[in-house]
Amino acid sequence: MSGSIDTEPSAGNSSTNNRPEIPESWLELTLGEVIDYGKTVKAEPSEIPTDAWVLELEDIEKDTSQLLQRLTFAERQSKSTKNRFAAGDVLYGKLRPYLNKVLIANQDGYCTTEIIPLKPNLAINERYLFYWLKHSEFLSYVESVSHGIQMPRLGTEAGLKAPLILAPVNEQRRIVAKLDSLFARSRRAREELERIPKLCDRYKQAMLAAAFRGDLTAGWRQEKVNRYISSGLWSIPHQWQWHQMSEVCEHITKGTTPSKDKMSSVDAGIPFIKVYNLTFDGTLDFSIDPTFVDLETHEKFLKRSRVYPGDVLMNIVGPPLGKVSIVPEIYPEWNINQAIAIFRARPKILDRFISNYLLFEKTVNWCIQEAKATAGQFNLTLRICQDIPIPVPPIEEQKEIVRQIEKLFKAIDLMAHEYQKASKLCDRLDQATLSKAFRGELVSQDPNDEPAAVLLERLRAEPTQSKGKGVKSKQRSGGQS
Repeated sequence: MSGSIDTEPSAGNSSTNNRPEIPESWLELTLGEVIDYGKTVKAEPSEIPTDAWVLELEDIEKDTSQLLQRLTFAERQSKSTKNRFAAGDVLYGKLRPYLNKVLIANQDGYCTTEIIPLKPNLAINERYLFYWLKHSEFLSYVESVSHGIQMPRLGTEAGLKAPLILAPVNEQRRIVAKLDSLFARSRRAREELERIPKLCDRYKQAMLAAAFRGDLTAGWRQEKVNRYISSGLWSIPHQWQWHQMSEVCEHITKGTTPSKDKMSSVDAGIPFIKVYNLTFDGTLDFSIDPTFVDLETHEKFLKRSRVYPGDVLMNIVGPPLGKVSIVPEIYPEWNINQAIAIFRARPKILDRFISNYLLFEKTVNWCIQEAKATAGQFNLTLRICQDIPIPVPPIEEQKEIVRQIEKLFKAIDLMAHEYQKASKLCDRLDQATLSKAFRGELVSQDPNDEPAAVLLERLRAEPTQSKGKGVKSKQRSGGQS
């Protein structure tokens, strides 16, 4: 076994040629020179104790590496071969590696063969390895070499050739301590940010509740309404009246789905709306798998399914219920499938007033209570749709309600958009932090640290280790050590 440290690039590491310089005491090499990637110990179901931890990929949250659940063999009832792992192993999800599923085991257990246990050693700290596997350079390499279109995997040979930046072990510990501290702050920031979408939804529902109680436009009416008429549902201003949906809509029906041979993804015919084109914000998203029917089918077989710009649509099969959209003016005529109902407003009833009311959670809950649930699925009949109770104000107040809802929702959506920007910023900051760490810029170097090259030689000298046999590594800035 050769003990020299060559200055030529490691095999499979050409993608790192443009990386900034690293400290002299560090090494640029491949994962296989330090870690036995792909080396596993198998266990058959008959060998696994009933109380043993059995880990599946679905138990690890993508990107965050949070453990979502911990199940035993008895709870999981696995029937397939597993990989054994020990406490301290770094567990790497090789299936669809872009999901970035990495975990450090805090106890012994067994995992799906789609998870590769990586054992740290005297040359590499387990948390240093964990952070490297989440670094953008490693992720970019994995994306470029994974095989399989639908279910890409990182193969053993490609895994052994993956890039690795190795720092002195004492510096690894300092880097890990700093990263742990910084990522703990990042995690707390993310937890706070993740509250925002739920708060936005709650705020929207509070606005709808205020709108359909009459509170939202109380100032518009110039004085608070003190006298209410009891409706049996909730109180509304005395100028308003309770109606059933059939009284405010001139047409309520559901669609029809033609045979598959009548449908096409080619933009040649009449657009056909499916449930997944409906949204929870009142708009229609026809960019999702746009489907069309030919003109003959539209004219002869889908008369009941025709909808026009301004019609209000709601899904009547769920869960979830409460997807509502207004038909836009992109096309003069559309069709809908059998899981969607049409609400066509009468004169002096605004379509946007109806659509907002159908988005109101109390309306959705009323529909659910009236529906018959079968095997966890809700089906709203046309009778339920027609009987939906709706409080109706004068047309001018409807306009004001719609105006204020749209104004407030726009502000809430802006808040949600800022949340998305902040989340992406957190992602970029995390990767920037990792990049700084693996450039040697996150913590100071200590000249007394044992250089990574010496660590590697010691690792190769270990009788139980097979790393580095016949493989040369590259020291970025220093020559031999």
